[in-house]
Amino acid sequence: MESYLLDTCAVIKLLNETYSAQAILSLSQIIDQSTPILSFITKNELLCWNSPNPNDLKFLNEFVDRSTILMMNEPIINHTIMIRYESNYKIKLPDAIIAATVLVNNYTLVSDNEKDFITIPKLKLLNPKMIV
Repeated sequence: MESYLLDTCAVIKLLNETYSAQAILSLSQIIDQSTPILSFITKNELLCWNSPNPNDLKFLNEFVDRSTILMMNEPIINHTIMIRYESNYKIKLPDAIIAATVLVNNYTLVSDNEKDFITIPKLKLLNPKMIV
């Protein structure tokens, strides 16, 4: 079974139901198949998100609490350095850490921020906007 790491934008847009009905269904199935997987970067971004709806924060806290949070380790640090070096530091550090986490763990990244990740070789990316 394939494992997925969810990016911040994917979680928030799933919550806001910004994606198509089919994308929401597909992402919900991914999440329901196993424990959601997040980078510590995504946890930080989600729990610092300033939503106008207080129910969003409750949902996000519950979502993060039931997720597996992946922390930094030596392989992720080394992959992050390689990604940033190969891109001439054009990729932001948080995005490089997320990409490195995906590569080290052989996951597929769920994100619609293709521009941030498209240049990273061997990175498997699922863009919910492309699910119709």
